[in-house]
Amino acid sequence: MAKNRQRSHTTFRFKRFEISNSRSAQRVGTDGVITGAAAPVDSESPVEIWDAGAGTGLIALMIAQRNPLAHVTAIEIDPEAASECRANVAASPWPDRVAVVCDDIGVIAPSLPRPDIIVSNPPFFASGDSGTPDARRALARHDGTLGPLTLISLAARSLSPGGRLTFIAPYDRNDSIMFHASFERMQPVATLDIASRENREPIRRLWTMMRRNDAAMRPCMSGRLDIHPSATPATYTEAYRKLTGDFYLDF
Repeated sequence: MAKNRQRSHTTFRFKRFEISNSRSAQRVGTDGVITGAAAPVDSESPVEIWDAGAGTGLIALMIAQRNPLAHVTAIEIDPEAASECRANVAASPWPDRVAVVCDDIGVIAPSLPRPDIIVSNPPFFASGDSGTPDARRALARHDGTLGPLTLISLAARSLSPGGRLTFIAPYDRNDSIMFHASFERMQPVATLDIASRENREPIRRLWTMMRRNDAAMRPCMSGRLDIHPSATPATYTEAYRKLTGDFYLDF
């Protein structure tokens, strides 16, 4: 992650907002920043956006900054994280456009405004992987409650007509994600493969999907983002700086 100047070790300062990160189990990280910066949420008309598994509210606030006509519902199941998310939203420039809901998204989804866009940095370790003794951190990291496959199913039944789902996941889960998307009649319309350095294999993929009927005749646009140059790994590529430059203080 870029070396943002911090007010303390638990507060991350961005150009237009701050994120307190002392109570949420899932910390602010590069995956969330890339998702918030690259998700196709720019629009010239009002849109309803869900941040599914919002954590600290990082992605929700990045979306609010990028799209001044968006209303964002940040949904987080963990009460401590939801409380911190509310505080971060309240301290931001956009408290009137970001609503925080503490609940299981699978339960509460039918009662929420139908989204035009769902964005998520979901838990993606398969159950039993990378075990942790901390129950809240396990909930934030493992996909038993809101993993990529659950998210695809949720989007298939929740999105408004023409709506889009964008989420980030490990690159080695591409096959299972494609299989499940096909099962749910969801079709990728854009992918962004993310590598830690130039000339290395990708470690993440950012997916954007639509229902198959809505995506008819749309080719899938693919791209790649390298975070660090191979020659100077302590710096950042121009592409990464351009993508995140509206947010990081140092860019």
